[in-house]
Amino acid sequence: MGLQHWHNLPVSQPEKQLEKLFNDEWDIEFLKSADNYAWQTYYSRIESLPYLYNLLYRQQGTVKLVHQGLQSGFRNRKMDMIFNTSNQKLVYVLELRAKPGNNIYIPSSLTVHRPKSRDLQIPHKILNVTNVTVHAL
Repeated sequence: MGLQHWHNLPVSQPEKQLEKLFNDEWDIEFLKSADNYAWQTYYSRIESLPYLYNLLYRQQGTVKLVHQGLQSGFRNRKMDMIFNTSNQKLVYVLELRAKPGNNIYIPSSLTVHRPKSRDLQIPHKILNVTNVTVHAL
């Protein structure tokens, strides 16, 4: 979600940050007041959480294998698969890396793009996904 970029948060470990969000110790107003610049830069990632839920639990979106033969930001970051969904203005992308040997993909990053982004225009292979299983590692 980009919380690692906030400068005035009392906790910097991602697991503890999520715990504070889930326990309602931190809310949107707290994040805005802690670092307004970070809020302006990364709020779209926080906005993307409902879309992320729909991707993983309702399969509402598009799943693509990253085209490894063409230059793209996804390929540069060594991503193998992307899930994406959009609202009117933005496309929310969950980037995943393959775990060797067993068709398991590990989420690596959540990014936000404009619909006409060059990385999204590359002809990645679209997959028909009927079920997603989410496991805690």
